[in-house]
This record gives sequence, C-alpha cells and structure tokens, in this order.
Amino acid sequence: MIRRVVVLLAIGALSGCRADAEVAEILATDRPEAFDVIVNTCNADLDVSVDESATEVVIEVRNNDRTVFPAGGDDCQDAVRIELDAPLGDRPIRLADGRDITITTFPLDPDEPEPDG
Repeated sequence: MIRRVVVLLAIGALSGCRADAEVAEILATDRPEAFDVIVNTCNADLDVSVDESATEVVIEVRNNDRTVFPAGGDDCQDAVRIELDAPLGDRPIRLADGRDITITTFPLDPDEPEPDG
C-alpha cells in the first residue's frame, strides 16, 4: 500500500499538470490601467490570463510547476503585474471560478504627507 502511494506521488510530480494558483490579493498601482496580483505560490512558473470587457475583468492564474506539495502563503508569495487595455475604473475584478475579489488600494500620491505614527 505504501509503495503505491509513493509511486502515485512520483507520477503526479512528474506529470506536468497545471493547477489553479490561489490568488491572495489584488493591489492597486499608481496607474489606473494596472494592478498587481499576489499569488500564494513560491517562485512559481505562472501563467495569467486576463479577459477584459467593458463591464468586468476576469483573471485566471495557473501554476505550471511540477511539485508534489504546494508552497507559498504568508512566508512566500509571487506577484504578477497586469496591464489592462483601458483603466480599471469601476469594473469589478473576478476570478475565473466566478468569485469577486476586491482591489486593495492605499495612498499612492507621493506628495501626500505620511500619517503620523
């Protein structure tokens, strides 16, 4: 029984199967037509597809790495810059599985004073 599990794990590791990568966060940038996708992978070979329409932006992130145990999370994440054809505006960002994801914004004006603290 143990021998079969080891063989199956080895075959899975070498099969080259692509897997969905977990999107942890979307971060705003200083440009309205760009944002960063933070993914719970660690130095992974990622493919990102973007389907941009007038009403929404849909993203899908795939991990091409051949690993048995997924890595990534709070200790290591990857970032991918997305360049849209038009500014994001008020269009929602959705993941390919249909879930909405909120874009994290923060003060981006370099002339704005830093808050005390």
